[in-house]
Amino acid sequence: MKKLGYVFAVIAIVVVAVWTYRTNYETKSTLARIEDLRDRIAGAKERTRVLRVEWAYLNAPERLAELVLRHNDKLGLVTLHPESFAYVAMIPYAPGAYVPTVPEVVDIEEFRLLPPPDMPLPVARPEHIEIEAAVLEAIGVEAGQ
Repeated sequence: MKKLGYVFAVIAIVVVAVWTYRTNYETKSTLARIEDLRDRIAGAKERTRVLRVEWAYLNAPERLAELVLRHNDKLGLVTLHPESFAYVAMIPYAPGAYVPTVPEVVDIEEFRLLPPPDMPLPVARPEHIEIEAAVLEAIGVEAGQ
């Protein structure tokens, strides 16, 4: 009977040793994966920081102003003024196209989209049409499309 107890004890010790060995290597593997993920996260954060710095440089007002001055003849940009904006009702639609009316789009009184009575309505200027034609030509689209 003592021999049977020793055999069970040895088997139990071997089972516990195998389980401990496996758990040890699974833990090491998991820790290695965690370390790899931390490295990847740190790399992603560093790339994000670099991209934010590049974005800040690319969108710096001084740089953009210099680019506008350098390429203004190709871009045909104009300075925005309050009178440069218009209302949807002022957009010219193609002949025969569906033209939404203001009440179909929004209830003006509910949202108070009308300007104050003393504010003049913006007027479309001819240079806007020329600029639009130049932009369409630059991107290779015919004006009639």
